[in-house]
Formats: sequence, C-alpha cells, structure tokens
Amino acid sequence: MRTLDYILEKRAITIVQLAELSSLDPGRVEAITVGRWTASPHERQQIVAALDLTVEDIIWGHYMEPRVQEYRRVGLEKDFQ
Repeated sequence: MRTLDYILEKRAITIVQLAELSSLDPGRVEAITVGRWTASPHERQQIVAALDLTVEDIIWGHYMEPRVQEYRRVGLEKDFQ
C-alpha cells in the first residue's frame, strides 16, 4: 500500500492527467492526493480504474505530508535555554 502522491510520482503522472483519466475535478484530485480530502467510494473507484490498481493498493484518508507541516515553538520564553 502506498499513498496516491507516491504512486503518481513513481509513474510520472500529474494531477491534471489523473483528473482527465478519472473524469474527476482537478481540484478534488489534488486535495485527495495531498491528503486534505478523503475520497468517496465512487472517487476511489474512478482513481484506481484510471491507474489500473485496486482500492486496497492505495492508502486513503487524511494524513499530514511532512513537507507542508509547520513547526513552531509555542509557550517558551524568547531566550529559553
């Protein structure tokens, strides 16, 4: 099982290309790919059909992409040592 963004990267498929292949809105495909949106069962079927995979081959659901996380120091004094 892999995330959708990993599969697209390995296959050199863009979000726009996947949207065209799956007949889904590019904005929705992007949100699903980066983990901001959990795909519905219908959307999952369209995506896996476009990629010639099964639903079980992809990790679905919300997840935090480490590249977009913000790390902040909260609650500590400015010169804390």
